[in-house]
Amino acid sequence: MSSAETLDRAEVAQDATAPRHPVRFADLLRSELFPTMFSGMHRAQMIQQLFWMAASPRFRELLIYDHEAAFDETQDLQFAATTFVCPGRFAYVGFRGTDTTLTGWREDFNMAYMVPVPAQDLALRYLEAVAADLRLPEHLIVGGHSKGGNLAEYAVLKAPAAVRERVVHLYNHDGPGFMPGTFSATDYAPLAGRMTKQVPADSMVGILMESGMPTEVVQAAGRGFEQHSVYRWDVVADDGRFATAAALPERTERRAEALAVWLASMDGDDRERMVDALFNALKSAGVTDAAQLFGGGREWVILRHGVMRAPVSDRTTMLNALRGLTRAFSDVTAARNNARRSGKK
Repeated sequence: MSSAETLDRAEVAQDATAPRHPVRFADLLRSELFPTMFSGMHRAQMIQQLFWMAASPRFRELLIYDHEAAFDETQDLQFAATTFVCPGRFAYVGFRGTDTTLTGWREDFNMAYMVPVPAQDLALRYLEAVAADLRLPEHLIVGGHSKGGNLAEYAVLKAPAAVRERVVHLYNHDGPGFMPGTFSATDYAPLAGRMTKQVPADSMVGILMESGMPTEVVQAAGRGFEQHSVYRWDVVADDGRFATAAALPERTERRAEALAVWLASMDGDDRERMVDALFNALKSAGVTDAAQLFGGGREWVILRHGVMRAPVSDRTTMLNALRGLTRAFSDVTAARNNARRSGKK
């Protein structure tokens, strides 16, 4: 199904179990599929990756099952998932990250004040449906990048125990966490030794909100949001694993702490008003696709124009939020500097 289709949430679960013939990566090497199959900010890299995987002895015989997608502007819903099967060994249940639509990005921001968002609900339904598919192996690996990592984490933690026990590993590749109180250490305990969250050294997404998954720091090229792309993550040549670092740099730890302080300073209603104001500002600036924000380094200029054109109430909300964020960074920096000076005495 195309990601442009709108599905009722129950339909995704029902359709995922409908009998279909699986396809191999090589079956996807048809140019007429490319316009609908590839989108987003890394289209060229994804097409190249498909060719490499279709040619690779390691990946070319993998089977692709149960692709599902849902998109609904009225629900702020953007969801997609696909299951990849290594016959007789395991099935990888992969959840897609955010596309470039404002709807997809709006749903991400909604995670700051509501749970579950529609895509999280669909992720759980999809995982349960795939687990009931008798064509698939017993062992499941579940994961995703960015929003997809959040969906994978949510689905596994919320899944029935019988499904969770089949998960040999859960991966969250630089995806955000959850609102405080969504999950506890008790929820993560059954997955001990079977879960990994990976964030790049200069992470800006995976450090957001709360997660109880053990974190692995990945070395990556670029700075800030550039490192969110897995195409910038360093790979160790001799074993194919991501190159890792011992810990997050101090600047990234400070960023994570400041963002946590900032979000904690607002209640759910405050966060919702902030998100409403932000997306109203983007629309006022003429932004129709998130890709417009990441071309040429003009994102702050575009956002400033949108804020200035927005209604007074939205403008006030945005400016207050920015002041709060600045104050949080200042307070965290001061506290860390004081602790450092005290430690030297």
